[in-house]
Amino acid sequence: MIFVGLLFGYAVKGTPTGSLYRTRAFWSGLAVVFFFSSLAYYSYLIFPDWMFMYFARSSDIPRGIVGLIFLGYFLAYNFGFFLKFDLEKMGRKPPLVVAAVCLALSGLIILPVRDRYLNVGTLEQYFAGQAMPLNDSPVGKLGMLMPVMAALGIGLFLWSRRQNNNIISRA
Repeated sequence: MIFVGLLFGYAVKGTPTGSLYRTRAFWSGLAVVFFFSSLAYYSYLIFPDWMFMYFARSSDIPRGIVGLIFLGYFLAYNFGFFLKFDLEKMGRKPPLVVAAVCLALSGLIILPVRDRYLNVGTLEQYFAGQAMPLNDSPVGKLGMLMPVMAALGIGLFLWSRRQNNNIISRA
């Protein structure tokens, strides 16, 4: 989500003189994060052991943790969005480098848990070798919504770029 925040930071033209909370870019990125987070939250509901990558039985984890994880997606987005503007003070390259690192880490984090990621089920099913392949699971079917999320993100990004800075600076 830090990457998404950095990315939508680029949807703000120039240097806004008012609050970044008043930009289309902030709210557009937040809509994308809400869409993604909703899919993740649904996944926690239907396959909670898988969402914890079988490191813990979901029934052993306090219910509030899932809410905190959900909140964490939004905090990470906010961090990335505002970080873009602070990094930009150091030059044009730092935000791009951080965004590239965040994107790379998003992919690399799966590698150590690849087998767990690709097999969906309960803790017992996973360790018994009976978990279903990700693509055949209800969670995998949610992946069909990713092109919709990408189109939404691109559309909102482009719409955000059309905002006039004069609108941002009004008090």
